[in-house]
Amino acid sequence: MKKIFALTAATVLMSQVFASSIYDQLVAFNPNWKKYKTHVKEAAGHNFHSDAEYVQAHLSCVISVLKSNPVDHLTTKQLRTRKHLINVLDSYLKAGIF
Repeated sequence: MKKIFALTAATVLMSQVFASSIYDQLVAFNPNWKKYKTHVKEAAGHNFHSDAEYVQAHLSCVISVLKSNPVDHLTTKQLRTRKHLINVLDSYLKAGIF
């Protein structure tokens, strides 16, 4: 199991090193980003110094997308729950313990 994790981590790190843009890095991290290309600002790839920094960049972009989604169809309770869960995700991001 440790070998599989190490190989996966190495693959992710290598793909982010050779990515030409932050969008490419996000797609390498999570292929679902292909659906959200318009949500990612055009920027050159970033050389992350750790896996944690890479995960934090990903989560930061996720939170940005979540906050930009329309909410006018949600009930008051759903809005409250949504806000709470985004805050939980933001706290997880800031803690940096993955």
